[in-house]
Amino acid sequence: MLDTNAFDEIYDNRLGDELKLAVDAGRIRFFMTHIQQDEIAKMRDSNKRTYSQNAITSIPVEIIASSAGVFGTNKRTKHGFEGSRVGGFRFSGDTELLDSLKSTNSKNPMGKDADLLIAYTAVKENMNYLVTENVGNFAQVVHQMNRKLGGNTTVIGLQSLAQMV
Repeated sequence: MLDTNAFDEIYDNRLGDELKLAVDAGRIRFFMTHIQQDEIAKMRDSNKRTYSQNAITSIPVEIIASSAGVFGTNKRTKHGFEGSRVGGFRFSGDTELLDSLKSTNSKNPMGKDADLLIAYTAVKENMNYLVTENVGNFAQVVHQMNRKLGGNTTVIGLQSLAQMV
């Protein structure tokens, strides 16, 4: 699963072609939800936005429904996520876990619904990796989700991913 900020690194380091080769060779698959699409659509830098949108198609990155949804959001952001899209998520029975992580605290240093949904989807969908440049904060939340849901998702940075492919 690619977090939105992974696209910043893909752009900054021009890794699109390298990642496409890894996908074409069957070594890896990439996923994202509408949350990342919404955030990319709101990128201020038009070059980065266009590159990222093109990378989604050319790599390719598979778009999947998030494994939970929110109506409205706990923190309106400049990043584009204002709530889950109808048809863009599946209902989950893990509301207690998500509710316990919703507020910013030591269990959830991120404090954003979008990040929680991305992390939750990565764990719930049994993704091997969640690729982000916010490794420290995501790792805490994903660790808790792995423990509660029996997941095995590892949080890594894009540079670690680049070394793997």
